[in-house]
Amino acid sequence: IPTYNRPSVLAQALASARFLGKDLEIIIGNNGDATSVNDVIANAYLEVSIEHIQNSAGSTYPQNLKILVEKARGQWLTILHDDDFFTEESGAMPEVLRTSANVQFIFSDHWVADNAGTILRSKSIASSEQYGRAALEQGPIKNLQILAVNNSICFDCFFMRTDLAKLCYIDTTLKYFADILLLFQYIAKVSNAIYISDRLFAYRISASSNTTAGLPQDELLCVLMRSRSFVSDPEARVALDARIRKQAWNSLKFSIKRLKLRSIRTALKCLIGFA
Repeated sequence: IPTYNRPSVLAQALASARFLGKDLEIIIGNNGDATSVNDVIANAYLEVSIEHIQNSAGSTYPQNLKILVEKARGQWLTILHDDDFFTEESGAMPEVLRTSANVQFIFSDHWVADNAGTILRSKSIASSEQYGRAALEQGPIKNLQILAVNNSICFDCFFMRTDLAKLCYIDTTLKYFADILLLFQYIAKVSNAIYISDRLFAYRISASSNTTAGLPQDELLCVLMRSRSFVSDPEARVALDARIRKQAWNSLKFSIKRLKLRSIRTALKCLIGFA
């Protein structure tokens, strides 16, 4: 669980881990205040191992993510951001994980929740339809790469093998989208994946989030461009190139508005190259 000065939502995220049973290790990577996180842990009353890593002042999310993946010791790994939480449906996961010896990737659908943690059913259904999860059948997935390109896979909604995750490079020079680059790297190593149609997580939307505010459009473009090297499926490559073109326009408008000359040049070169 990566966290930064959000103890109230961290408490809900941590408490929700009870649905995953007791054969569990929780590692909290903290880029903020230590006292509030210690208080949350003390009041969690979970009968599992909880490790609190206090990162140095000024640590970024990618740095935090890298430390958490390196520290993980279990067979399976999932990243739960501090403002999201597991739902009761995730209680089925321990058995799924125990019976998935040849599987390297398991992902699910999810609920959408507001800032207060209230489930928004209509938005959840709309999200499933918009990103193609509603059309997926539960069970083995053949083309995982196209689902990653189309945003069908939410980063808070999958379990990955820890040993494979440790083989992936986490770019700590990024500010926002190290998790996307990690996902594309990881799925390139996966030969067997399954989808669970149950909503195992709740993803909390926030009006102040980076992606909602539209701040890192230029970095997202660069991350998508770098992700091309991990996409081998022809259909997924075509879909990714279309997404890159769309993102280049977003980045260009963003960069012009803020007079970011280097990002303007990058967006223009991308648009010319993908014309």
